[in-house]
Amino acid sequence: MTDDRNQWGRPQDDDPDKTVKGVYPPVNTPQPAQPQPVQPQPAPPQQYGPPPQYGPPPHQYGAPQQQFGQQQYGPPPQQFGQQQPFGYPGPNQQSPTPPKSRKPLYIGLAAAAVVVLAIIVGVSVLGGGGSSSKPEDVVSAYLDALTKGDAKKALAQGTAPATDTFATDDILKKQQSLAKISDVKIVDSQILAGTARVHTTYQFGKQKADVTYELKKSGDDWQMNDTTIAVDTNNLSRIPKPTLFGKSLEGTSKAYVFPGPLQWGSENPNFDVKDTKSDSFSTGTGYEAAGSSYPSLDVGLNDTGKKAATKAVTTLLNDCAKSTSFKPDNCPQNAYAFRGVDGTAKWTAPTDLSPLTFQYFGSEGEKVNVSGSLSWSVTYQEKDFNGVVAGKTDPDVSAGLFGDIDMSKDPAVLTLSH
Repeated sequence: MTDDRNQWGRPQDDDPDKTVKGVYPPVNTPQPAQPQPVQPQPAPPQQYGPPPQYGPPPHQYGAPQQQFGQQQYGPPPQQFGQQQPFGYPGPNQQSPTPPKSRKPLYIGLAAAAVVVLAIIVGVSVLGGGGSSSKPEDVVSAYLDALTKGDAKKALAQGTAPATDTFATDDILKKQQSLAKISDVKIVDSQILAGTARVHTTYQFGKQKADVTYELKKSGDDWQMNDTTIAVDTNNLSRIPKPTLFGKSLEGTSKAYVFPGPLQWGSENPNFDVKDTKSDSFSTGTGYEAAGSSYPSLDVGLNDTGKKAATKAVTTLLNDCAKSTSFKPDNCPQNAYAFRGVDGTAKWTAPTDLSPLTFQYFGSEGEKVNVSGSLSWSVTYQEKDFNGVVAGKTDPDVSAGLFGDIDMSKDPAVLTLSH
């Protein structure tokens, strides 16, 4: 008898459609699992007993059970009802997407920071939010304004004076006509804690200017500490009605002026006022102008004043010459005629006034002192011891003349001293 067996080594049943259920493996024969690369896992702490399972992949139905001692390829099979460990995918789930790299984010932030920094620098350079001026630029603009006679622009470069009565375009142009600024050079500029010093040189008329200007920070801008010079006018009492560039200084204790020569004067046309420092006027502001704050002035009669004073003397002498008295009241002459007949004197006034000296002391307002000795001529009648009257002439009667001439009056008036 032939022992026919099927492919599983079992006797062949006569009924080919008859199968034994639940005994033999299912129709699809399981194939050995393909080896899968194992991701390196951190070594678990050593324990007694079997190690815990970490994230096994989904169990494949029909896969053969791992035999003890047999090398395992891939993760162990999933046990039914076993809860999937936290952080690992369960059956029929995809592995979580790995976190994206933050490198592009960092690069983007760095690029944005560069852009912001560039904007800040650009705004600062263009003046929007940063300093809109440099100390040396301010000083250059100031000196340029002086040369052009632009008082308003010059004053705008720093602290404004208490009054600009003497800091006008007209006065500035007069100063520049007397001494011009040229060949301006910025030698050095130093900044320290909100202050600055700008060293400059330039030609100012016949003077070689070497000036260091002081500046301070005001908000975003630099401003000069001083754009004008404060001149003390309290000590000008000797000057009859003093003026500066033709403007009255009455009631003024300080006059604020630009650097340069100053034109002093008097409202009285008979006087001249001279600045003894006219050849060394201030060429800058601040410390450079310290010496110019207190003017050194001389005052005296000008040619007009001398003529007016001389006329006042001549007027008095001629009036006195009309007298027939040997010693007229309020007149300088005296004939000393002991035997002269009263009322017979005929005086001839002096014509040579060169011996007279005219001086202005300034202590008595606008009065000029006159002094000197003049020679008169007189003729008169004289009686001798016998009573005989005879004419007599004295060609040289010396008479001193001392008095004050009030130059505030027009015409000037001489008053003799007694």
